[in-house]
Amino acid sequence: MVLTTADSATTRLWVVDHDGSAWLRSGDRGSAWFQRINSNAAVEVERNGKRFAAKVAPDVAYRDLINALMRQKYGAADWFIDALPGRGDATPSRLER
Repeated sequence: MVLTTADSATTRLWVVDHDGSAWLRSGDRGSAWFQRINSNAAVEVERNGKRFAAKVAPDVAYRDLINALMRQKYGAADWFIDALPGRGDATPSRLER
């Protein structure tokens, strides 16, 4: 999935689906894309060949579930990312249309 923020910066991100919503995860609150969505939650998303406008809403209450779904979907690659420092406080964010 590709996320385009209000300043036209694009970032390729992993995404999982849960309960009718797409979810992203930031393992670093200082990452550029996460800082941009905190400044302006309105984004454009390209996923599966389709583009749509959305808002990104961080929700740490879903941290454990989204981390587990990312692990299930991305397997060993997620395990490797999870080994990096700071992953325990990853911030999941729901895409809202």
